[in-house]
Amino acid sequence: MTPEFEMRNRPGVGLNIFQVSNPKNIVQQNIFMESFHVPYMFTHGTPVFMDGNFIHIQMDKNFVFKTTDSHSGPKKYSLISEISAPNTSYPLAMPHSEPTLFPSRFLQLPDISPKVHALASRLTQDSHSDKNRAQNILQHFKSFKYTLEMENDPDKTALEHFLFARKAGHCEYFASAMVILLRSAGVPARLVNGFVGVEWNEWGNYLIIRQQHAHSWVEAFIPGKGWTVYDPTPPDPVLVAPHPLHPLAKSLDFLRMNWQRYVVRYSIKDQIQVIQFFSTRSRGALKKLKGLTDLNWETFTKEAQKFRPVILAFILIMLFVIALKKYYGGYLFSSRPPLSVMLYQDMLRKLEKMGQAKKPFWTAQEFLQTTSGLSETQDDLVRRITEFYQKHRFSNAPISLSQEKEIRQLIASL
Repeated sequence: MTPEFEMRNRPGVGLNIFQVSNPKNIVQQNIFMESFHVPYMFTHGTPVFMDGNFIHIQMDKNFVFKTTDSHSGPKKYSLISEISAPNTSYPLAMPHSEPTLFPSRFLQLPDISPKVHALASRLTQDSHSDKNRAQNILQHFKSFKYTLEMENDPDKTALEHFLFARKAGHCEYFASAMVILLRSAGVPARLVNGFVGVEWNEWGNYLIIRQQHAHSWVEAFIPGKGWTVYDPTPPDPVLVAPHPLHPLAKSLDFLRMNWQRYVVRYSIKDQIQVIQFFSTRSRGALKKLKGLTDLNWETFTKEAQKFRPVILAFILIMLFVIALKKYYGGYLFSSRPPLSVMLYQDMLRKLEKMGQAKKPFWTAQEFLQTTSGLSETQDDLVRRITEFYQKHRFSNAPISLSQEKEIRQLIASL
């Protein structure tokens, strides 16, 4: 997608992004992001200022930020945002009032059946504002159920089967369907992917966000209010409240976070603090080092005794990390995406070679509706692989060796 703007960042100086008139709740966030398989920069609220260990940043027409730097690895950036209540929007004028720019791109629709158009008309026929239309469409999903078990009708599109037959699905189904109905009713809307739910680590007083917190929801543009959040997905009835992290797991996560901050992404501010420390508190140690003119093994071991607690603690930490890494099968510090994502990406790469490329802003279900150039057998294989991906991607369910082997065979059969 063509970028809306592209800017060059000077780390330590930063970039001004958006201006919010009459801000209500401005906060600063320091974000340490592990190696991720996509270049996106995750934000919370309306970003006003951003700085970090990146040089180039883009924002596309869907207001998605991403870096174009070639280097990989963990990201560290600071964000100043306006984060008033999630369902509170701002009195913004409609951006890009030219009909060719806005809101036409947020009213685009794929080929959908008259039945879907009729549903959108029926739900909004008594509505006199976009706000009421959005509320009526949101209310329609109150009777739907949450499930990860996908059973589609080959004679119907995934959207039709979800809306009129199954009436159950996960967040991508709910969000995609609501966007389609809103746009069909003439309300500018967009699908948003992000994270919902966090874990608190009191060791370092920070929030932990994991891939299992991934979620999809909807934003509709309401005149006089701006982009307004709607989440049509019901809670999972079988979801068990997560247990608090074990103290050992919290301490390990705290060590990893500080490793990223002070070693991997060592900032100018951190360097200045260390220089000041050594200049004011370590002169005595430097004098002792200068006095070791006849350094030998006996002298070295004698001086090392003073640092024995530090050395012992370091050894214990390393043994602890090695033990945990072995216990978790060698993937404790892996930056690889989940296996379900890797298998789905393998399928996408093979389909791209066959002339069936998935656009970045398409959901998995939207992509299924565009694979018209495939044979009936190939289309069934893509559907089965996609259902497997969605089930395991959003439930974080384990994948057995036999399941992995089966999916790889399906991909090879395409």
